[in-house]
Amino acid sequence: MTSGSSAAACSGSAGLPHPWSLPPLPRVRVLMTIRLDQYLKWHGLAASGGEAKQRIQRGDVTVNGCIETRRGRQLAVGDAVQIDGVERIVQPPQRSRG
Repeated sequence: MTSGSSAAACSGSAGLPHPWSLPPLPRVRVLMTIRLDQYLKWHGLAASGGEAKQRIQRGDVTVNGCIETRRGRQLAVGDAVQIDGVERIVQPPQRSRG
């Protein structure tokens, strides 16, 4: 075996560009959703899941200005939730730093 042929076989490039010379991958936007009843409970707008369910079914909650009676309604970032005159805008989850 000659040194020239072993160098070509071992280089591993096979004509491909070096990985560091490739353009960066595009950022992917992940859409996070949360159920309406969970949102009310986790943000202190309802004392329990049962209370959240009752308040939603009674029509006490609006989402983006419309009365919402489905507790499983998926909320997305930017949705406006209002109950008892308190309006909250759904925010993206905060990253934990650990």
